[in-house]
Amino acid sequence: AEFNAIPSPERRRLKRESGRRLQSSGGSASTNMECFPAAATIQLADGATKSMASLQLGDAVLDATGAYSPVYFFSHADGAVVAPFVELSLENAYKLSLSPDHYVAANGHLIYAKDVAIGDVLGYVDSGATKSGAVVSTTRSLKRGLYNPYT
Repeated sequence: AEFNAIPSPERRRLKRESGRRLQSSGGSASTNMECFPAAATIQLADGATKSMASLQLGDAVLDATGAYSPVYFFSHADGAVVAPFVELSLENAYKLSLSPDHYVAANGHLIYAKDVAIGDVLGYVDSGATKSGAVVSTTRSLKRGLYNPYT
């Protein structure tokens, strides 16, 4: 039997509101791929961190709401592929590396990482606390791995 992941209510709402297929930076139709590179780290419920490449089903990870939720599915888990990523650096030295079509909370709204500009204020969760910081640089790079864990 094939397992079909059910997107979060917020992701379903955003896709419904957009009502269109998006174009990737390569010019081909995108499926809203929201991924992290293999070396990106995530905080576990026990306070340790783990790379996306070593993340396992069942690991309880810090999610965007500030809660710890178990990983139940990966829509992508490919450590061999090299893909484009957007790197966002904030004024407080916090850094994010994510795929161009990954949603981020900027200036109180969800936008694609590729659309974030210097000066935008990003919301994020760090050690269970909701924080924010202004973007001081945006760069693009190629990195190894595409990982998209669902919680």
